[in-house]
Amino acid sequence: MPTSNLLQSLPLAVDSLSFGIYTSLFVQCLHLLYHTRRAHYRLYLSAMCALYLLSTLHIVLAFTWAAITDTADYAIYEVFSLKQPLPVLSRPGDPPVVHALATLIKALWVVSNGIADAVLIHRLYIIWGGNPRAVALPVVSYSLTMISAVVDLLPLPPAATRSALIVAMSSVFLTNVLSSALTAGRIWFMSRSCKRVVGTKRRARYTQLMVIILESGLIYPALLVITIAVFVAPTTPTVAVLSCFAVLYHIVGIAPTLIIVRVSSGVNDDEEVGPFPRSLPLPTDNSTSRLTTLHFAVPETVAGASPDEPLELNFRVKGSPI
Repeated sequence: MPTSNLLQSLPLAVDSLSFGIYTSLFVQCLHLLYHTRRAHYRLYLSAMCALYLLSTLHIVLAFTWAAITDTADYAIYEVFSLKQPLPVLSRPGDPPVVHALATLIKALWVVSNGIADAVLIHRLYIIWGGNPRAVALPVVSYSLTMISAVVDLLPLPPAATRSALIVAMSSVFLTNVLSSALTAGRIWFMSRSCKRVVGTKRRARYTQLMVIILESGLIYPALLVITIAVFVAPTTPTVAVLSCFAVLYHIVGIAPTLIIVRVSSGVNDDEEVGPFPRSLPLPTDNSTSRLTTLHFAVPETVAGASPDEPLELNFRVKGSPI
C-alpha cells in the first residue's frame, strides 16, 4: 500500500485502537460496579453502558462510511472542524447516505457529551452533600454545551456552525475542569476536616482519591487543548489533527469509565461514585457545628469490622450548621 494511503488510514486505525482500549476499561468497569454495588451503582452502570453503546455505534458508522466512500478515512474526522471554509465531506458521486452519516456522528458526540458531563455534575452534587451552589457554574457551562452542540447540528451557514462548535468545545472544557477541580477540592477539604480522627494511611487514601479524580477527569479537556493546539500550528500535518479527533470521539466515555475503574480498584474508599465519599455539608455559620458521618472502606482488618465493611466515623466540623 502506498505511503499516502497508509497515512490516510491512520485516523481510522487510531479510532479503532481507542475503541479497543475503551472496551477493556468498560469490561473492568462493569465488573467493579456490578460486584461492589455501592450507592448509585445502577445510575452509573446505566450511564457507562450508554456511553459504550454510543462509542460502539460510532466505530460501526466509521467503518460503514469507509466502505461507502474513499474519502471516509479523512472526512469522518472532519465532521467537527474549525476550518474556514468547512471541509468537503463527500464527493459528487457519493450516495446521499454520507450526509446522513455525518449528521448522525455529530448527534452521537452530542449525546455522549451530555451523558458524560451529567455524570460528572451528579458526582459533584453528591460529594458536596446535595448543595446546589456547588454545581451552579458547571450546570451553566453544561447548558451552554448542549445548546451550542444542538445548534451545530442544524443546517446553518458555515460561520454560524463554526461559532457554535467553538462555544461547544469551550464549554465542554470548562464543565470538565470545573467539575473535576471542585470534586477534588471537596475531597481535600474533607481530608483536612477529619485529619484528627483518622490516621495517616486514611488521609493518604483521600489524597490518592483526589489525584485520581484530577488525573482522570482532566484527560478530556487536556486532549481538547492538544487537538486545538495541533490544529492551529501552521506546520502540523492534517493526519495528526484528524488522529486527535479520532481519539476525542471515544475519550468522552473513557474518562468517566477510567475514574470508576481507578477509584474502585485502587482506592475503594467511598460509596457515592461507584464508589464516592459521602460528603460534609457546606459550612454556613462559624458559631455552630454539625455531627457528620463519613464512610470508609476498610481494606485491612479493623477491630470489630470485616475487611469489606465500611468504617463509620462521627465527628463535629467547626462552622457547619446544626
